[in-house]
Amino acid sequence: MAGKIEKLEGRITLSSNYQLTITEVPAANATVTVATAGNYYLTTSTSLLSTVATALTNNATLAGTYSLSIDDDADTSTGKVTISATGITSFAISWAPGLQDLLGFTGTQSGAASYTSTNQCRYLWLPSCSRTNILAPVPSSTSQYLGIRETDGVSTLSPSGYYTNLQYNTRYRDTFEYMPLLGQKVFIANEQTVNESFEKFYADVVGIGAPMRFHSTRDDDSLYWNVFFPDFGRFEPENMSPPWVGPKSHWRLRYEMRPAL
Repeated sequence: MAGKIEKLEGRITLSSNYQLTITEVPAANATVTVATAGNYYLTTSTSLLSTVATALTNNATLAGTYSLSIDDDADTSTGKVTISATGITSFAISWAPGLQDLLGFTGTQSGAASYTSTNQCRYLWLPSCSRTNILAPVPSSTSQYLGIRETDGVSTLSPSGYYTNLQYNTRYRDTFEYMPLLGQKVFIANEQTVNESFEKFYADVVGIGAPMRFHSTRDDDSLYWNVFFPDFGRFEPENMSPPWVGPKSHWRLRYEMRPAL
């Protein structure tokens, strides 16, 4: 059953082109530029996974039809990536520097028609519980604003009692808060699957102020809001079960969250 816990997706910025060398059985071999320098997201536009799959499938030398998918739709999802091909017996991958780590793969891949990453992919965070202390109902459409309305403005009051309001802008905010989070979803040191912690996501995305997409439900990739954390410069989880600090310990994580263009 598909899950309803939220997820965060970070923008991936490639500073150079990424290539893969694919060796197919029956015999075919090609070095393919699978993604050019630019900005991507894992699943939403522009999707890195779809971009890689399309480049491999459309290559004139290769015979296979390729697909890349990620396990991120259910409450128990692992965040691992699967790359597979049909129309051939098997294929082997020679990875471009950086892309293997980004997608969570380790070692070599050969002798099969489908491979699933050992680690969770980067630029994705899958919390172990649902968001808490929400300030407003979650909209059902991305055409609606996420959070409660607030207004920038100034009020002036004369000695006689007359007042004037100068209103500048309306904006929205909500709370990005999770508790109790499992320690493995908070700290790199407590990860049970490499790359699953918020600390890793913070290092890749939040801590450098990179754009993010907040998905209010994991099972609908089209329902997301571009968001930012005004207080992004801190990583300060709160221990809810001191002195317990292991992978199954409980933590609170909280930021102010605002929609971004």
